[in-house]
Amino acid sequence: MRDHKITEFFEICLDSFLQRKTIVRDPLYLSDAWIPEQIKHREREITLIFKYLTPLIKGQKAPNLLLYGPTGSGKTLSARFFGKQIEKIYSLRKIPVRFVYINCRFYGNKSGVFHYVLREMLSQITGKPLKEGIKNAEMLNQLFTYLSEKRLRVVVVFDEIDSLVKNTREDDFLYMITRDDHILGRNSMSFIGISNTLDYLRVLDARTLSSLNSTKIGFKPYDAKQLYDILLDRARLALEKESYTTEIISYISAWVAKESGDARKAISILRLAANLADIEDSQRITIDHVNRAIEGYDLDAFVSIVETLTTHFKLIILALLKLQIDLGSETFVEIPRLFSEYIKLCDEYGLRPLSRDNFNKKIKQLETFLGDYLESYIKSFGKEGRKKVVRINLDSNKAKKVISQIYELL
Repeated sequence: MRDHKITEFFEICLDSFLQRKTIVRDPLYLSDAWIPEQIKHREREITLIFKYLTPLIKGQKAPNLLLYGPTGSGKTLSARFFGKQIEKIYSLRKIPVRFVYINCRFYGNKSGVFHYVLREMLSQITGKPLKEGIKNAEMLNQLFTYLSEKRLRVVVVFDEIDSLVKNTREDDFLYMITRDDHILGRNSMSFIGISNTLDYLRVLDARTLSSLNSTKIGFKPYDAKQLYDILLDRARLALEKESYTTEIISYISAWVAKESGDARKAISILRLAANLADIEDSQRITIDHVNRAIEGYDLDAFVSIVETLTTHFKLIILALLKLQIDLGSETFVEIPRLFSEYIKLCDEYGLRPLSRDNFNKKIKQLETFLGDYLESYIKSFGKEGRKKVVRINLDSNKAKKVISQIYELL
């Protein structure tokens, strides 16, 4: 009888929710998955991508492109927009050109990342599952054989390419996939590498750098007017007409432009504010909703990353946040001190700590995983020499909230 009442109550709640009018009409338009038919304020960059890669579509040699710029500046969106046009060409004109997208960060903490990226790349190009245990050399042979037999041209996007290069130092991967013209006697493949900076190029050897044949395209942060245009388009598509005002759009745009110019962040804040309004049965987004969305954005984004990491990564982040609260949220922490705090946490949880070398590797990987949330540099300590120092860009109030959430995850 009790179970029946619970089920009945749930059904009443569900029916009520489904019948209730929400201001978010179509959440797709407030997500990263949606690619607009027109990319605002990135016409120059997209034109350059088309200009440089058009020869490949014609079966001629084309350069590899390196897109760089701060987070949320339209790099990935522009590359995927280009890919969408490639897919149309393949579908409508039957020109044998394909587009492949790989986010290298997904594989950045795996041993032998070359293998996983190559496997994903080959699987997308051929459309066929690969057998387990296949060797890298065999996959490369299958890749070039397939390109040759199908007379296929391929554009491959390596998003977050710096995580591939910095975490593995496997120059052979980039070297091999850029040697298709030597192996096949023609240019069949170009890639688009996406990163925030071009620092990762410093770790490549001269042979690989020469083979890259790369052209660089820089992306700048969006200004307030550009963010306003982007947000207004998204709001018109995603939200009920009376649920927002141009003042709300301007408020979000101005705040994000001043803080970072990150369009992805601006869209997320609009989505969070709209969700808050829906939760509270409000028919309009208010400044209070926006301010609370801004407050919650960093926490939600940061914790969503932390949730995907292994226990030792979580303990390192926990140790760093605890030290920052003790020393001041703006203070950078020396790696030896961080290592000591991490060992204490391992003892607390009955875990065997990582070796110093493996700990340092984890720090390097965290720089990739946490992106702009983690700052680091080499600091001179006079006679004590130079040491690496790090900090997480969260104020003490947010840090305390994250600490409590990490404890729940452990």
